[in-house]
Amino acid sequence: MKRNLLITVFALLLCIGAKAQFILGNTGLLHMPTADMQEDRTVMIGGGSLAPAATPDRWDYRTYNYYINITLLPFLEISYDLTLFSGEDLKSRRGSKNHFDKWANQDRNFSARLRLVKEGQFFKYMPQIVVGANDFVHTIGTDIKGNRVGFWSSGNGFWGRFFVAATEHFNTWDKGILGAHLTYMYNDRPEFLYKGIGVGIDYHLTLEPDTFWAKAANGFDLRAEYDSRSFNLGFAYNLWKEHINFIAEWYECKSFSCGVFFKFNLH
Repeated sequence: MKRNLLITVFALLLCIGAKAQFILGNTGLLHMPTADMQEDRTVMIGGGSLAPAATPDRWDYRTYNYYINITLLPFLEISYDLTLFSGEDLKSRRGSKNHFDKWANQDRNFSARLRLVKEGQFFKYMPQIVVGANDFVHTIGTDIKGNRVGFWSSGNGFWGRFFVAATEHFNTWDKGILGAHLTYMYNDRPEFLYKGIGVGIDYHLTLEPDTFWAKAANGFDLRAEYDSRSFNLGFAYNLWKEHINFIAEWYECKSFSCGVFFKFNLH
């Protein structure tokens, strides 16, 4: 467990790039997936502090996550995300009198994203289209009692969902890039219900860097979304050459979560 905490601290001290979705370690907005993709052979390592409202009901306390994300091919992205369980939580659920560390275990979550169509591939305003799944390893199967687990029930697979996303970008008078995102998500989990359409926008400033304040403003990527459950606001800020970024969100416009992440390319 000490080793895992060291990894978490390392991730929080270093860490990534502007289009990351730090809640799940994917490319996206805040909670809503998008069709944005990273450059081929991009690696992202990051972590965050997650408010209870921003997580499945399994977590009724503030927790932390850390992850690694790799774009193996220009059209394929995979990620491995871990979210910590508190020792007190496990002790109360298991009815155990044994001692648990403050952070005693973690939930493991694999995700994958596959690009089907590039932006502008068939006509000028053709949106980019991506399909994917979160927590897909725990998606299909049964537990030891024969109950279905994953997208359709309680049990493991807390973050499980399918999605298809479309994204289009617009240059706004050479002052910034507006991203428009439309996503359909599906699962049937009572503690993390995502079943419906999400819409979102992000705006990245591209001012002429002729003053200190213009250069500072260009680091912002402002975000707003309706993720099929709630309205969320947030931003990402590029601290250094897209390698080191900070990201923050207000889930339901009130519950604060934040993360930092490091991004690099294996070219």
